[in-house]
Amino acid sequence: MRSLNIRKLGVASPILIGVLVLASCGSDTGRGAVASTQVDLDTAATNYIVKDPVTTTIAPLVIEAEIDPIASGSQVYVVQSGDYPLKVADQFGVPLAVLLAFNGWATGSEFPFPGQDVKIPPGALPAGPVGETIPDSGSNCPAGQYTIEASDTARTKVAEKFDVTVDALDAANAGTSGYGAFYPGLKIVIPAKAGC
Repeated sequence: MRSLNIRKLGVASPILIGVLVLASCGSDTGRGAVASTQVDLDTAATNYIVKDPVTTTIAPLVIEAEIDPIASGSQVYVVQSGDYPLKVADQFGVPLAVLLAFNGWATGSEFPFPGQDVKIPPGALPAGPVGETIPDSGSNCPAGQYTIEASDTARTKVAEKFDVTVDALDAANAGTSGYGAFYPGLKIVIPAKAGC
């Protein structure tokens, strides 16, 4: 029985200690009185700094771009009877989506009637029969189309084959879908070589 009382005392001890700690936190003002602290908020006693506003001026951003005359030239095509969006896109060697976006059309149903103008984006084949396939290497006095072959492993090889710079080849194909992948079977634009 004696061991049971010691056990009860061991459980009750933390509770008893907690009560004593809380009781010691009281004030000397008596039972039930609330202690308060008064703070003087006299404005003369506050310390603060007032800084003048700062004006920040940001210089305008100027972007200088080098304009490539080959890539910057767009064309205007007069719609003929029987033309439709995909036919005109193929004729100039540009993806249909590029032709639509360049003219500000959401769909091909906005394609104009015969006699009206269509804007052809930069990098397209020149107007006229020059959109035909170039038969031989170096025979590109007029610009034309070329289908990449398995032996054309890099743009530099194709540029050398047709005696043009890689920059001119890239500019002429700015609107050619898939040009970045440069895979066999892809139809690309070969610009006219210099000196023709």
